[in-house]
Formats: sequence, C-alpha cells, structure tokens
Amino acid sequence: MRTIAIAVAALVLTACSGASSPSLPQTQSAESPARRVSHATTRAGIYVSEFDGSSVYGYAGTNQRNAPPICGETSGDFVADVATDRKGDLIAPSQQGETINVYSGPRMCGPTAATLHDPYGLPVDVASANALTKTIAVANIEDDGPISNPPPGSITLCTVAAGCTQ
Repeated sequence: MRTIAIAVAALVLTACSGASSPSLPQTQSAESPARRVSHATTRAGIYVSEFDGSSVYGYAGTNQRNAPPICGETSGDFVADVATDRKGDLIAPSQQGETINVYSGPRMCGPTAATLHDPYGLPVDVASANALTKTIAVANIEDDGPISNPPPGSITLCTVAAGCTQ
C-alpha cells in the first residue's frame, strides 16, 4: 500500500510541476495547458485519465521503469475522474452523452460490462463498492438545464440493473 501511495504522490507531483511524462500518451485535444490527472488503483495496476480527455490508460502495478500503458479504454469525450470498485471493475464517467461506463475487472482493461445514461446532469466523478451489483454514486458538475444558465450539480444514484433513477 505504501508503494502505491508513493507512486501516486510522484504522479501528482509530476502533473503539478508542469513536467511532461513520457508514459502519458499525448491527446488530440487543444485544451488549455493546465490539466488535471485522475487515477484509480486495482491489485493489478493503476488507471489514469486526463480531465476532458477521451481515454483511460492502464499501467502495470510494478511499473518501476516508467513503462508505457499496458492497455487503455476509450470512454468517450470529456472523461473526468475514474474509479475502481473493490473487485477491480473500472468505472469511467463521460460528459459526452452523459454516460457512465463500467468495465469488468479484476484484470486491467476488461470488457465493457455496462453503459449507463445519466439523465440528470454532466457526470464527472463516480464511486461504488461493487459497480455491477450495487449502487454507483455519480457526481454531476451541473444538472441538465439551459446552457446559458445551467443549474448547480447534484448526485445521481445508478445501478446496472435499473439504470440511473434519482
């Protein structure tokens, strides 16, 4: 656990310092230079996404030599934070199409298990103890409404079985 904490701290410091990391692939985006990197860990490795990017990259947990990603998932445009549940399922919200993608774990970059639509707002963060059978809490940066004056954000509750219901 301490090794993971040190690796995450190094990743955050590198991201905050403005230094480029050769292990993070360049995106096609022409966004501002200020970027935020999100991560989620599993027993097998770590997932990394770039705020407003379109991909989630998986890195081996034993990445001592700054190796490139071992796999990746294209989760749609405007991915924000990503998470994993206790079983290692990857949960990735996408503001494009207001979707939450769930990928089967515990192996890295498993197949798509579910894609949920969040009809209440723009999802930017997620959390679940078991994404395939329990509740997924979804943080919306803003709720659906007029583009010129969107309502403040909210929390949506979703399950794979019932979709997003509140």
